[in-house]
Amino acid sequence: SQTKQYVQCESEQLFLNYCFGHRDSSLLLYPYAPAVNFINHKSESPNAYIRWSDRSHHHADWENRTVEDILSEPYAGLALEFVALRDISGGEEVFIDYGRGWEEAWNGHVEEWEAGPYDANYVPPSEFYKDLVVHTAVEQKSSPYPWNIMTTCFVAEYGDEYTGPYGRQHRWVQTPSLFVYSYDEHECKVLLRERLDEYRSSSIRPLQNDLYTAQVRMHGKRLIISHIPRQAIGFVDRRYHSDQFITNAFRHEIDIPDDIFPTAWKYQEE
Repeated sequence: SQTKQYVQCESEQLFLNYCFGHRDSSLLLYPYAPAVNFINHKSESPNAYIRWSDRSHHHADWENRTVEDILSEPYAGLALEFVALRDISGGEEVFIDYGRGWEEAWNGHVEEWEAGPYDANYVPPSEFYKDLVVHTAVEQKSSPYPWNIMTTCFVAEYGDEYTGPYGRQHRWVQTPSLFVYSYDEHECKVLLRERLDEYRSSSIRPLQNDLYTAQVRMHGKRLIISHIPRQAIGFVDRRYHSDQFITNAFRHEIDIPDDIFPTAWKYQEE
């Protein structure tokens, strides 16, 4: 049987915020169905709730098994489902109650959190979305972007190789769905910004008519891509540097209600 043990925890990972758990158990259930991460908390008048699914992919007998036994399974066998408490209109946000434990933890976090030495200087990438000019790597030496910001380039296809100022280069190519899929967005370092009158006839309206050359990391390679329009350059947080990773960022699982949480999964008295 599962007994309560105390261990020192140095840090907690972000995915804990998306897990379902219970204060009296070490078991965490991580959902991997699409869209579940868009369902937020509302303790007063939520429009949905969770329950164990009655469909075949939920193994109800697991509710009577120990945590150790469940964790030995090589596949997922538990399914929670979201059920509407009333009619939900198109475009209306879906809310569930994350539980009293979650809400108390959140309120305490809001009251007690203090910014660390680097957190106070955090700047969200959205602050740069409307900038007409992107700084080159040379310009950033004297006027750097904030520590958490890096530039990205939207590149799906590129032209044949040619010899340019930076050696072997490729010309940027616009594709119909270029700005739709995140996998076309790659980390890049802007090398050159130049004004080209020839670009005025392009189907994409340029910002200040500037074109950029950048070193783009894509598919395990570093490519020099030229003729990149401003619209194809973005700003994002560096990996593990977003506001979700600042000092003492909020971490807490979503509570599974007491009335549906299996007794077999709870800590047992030694």
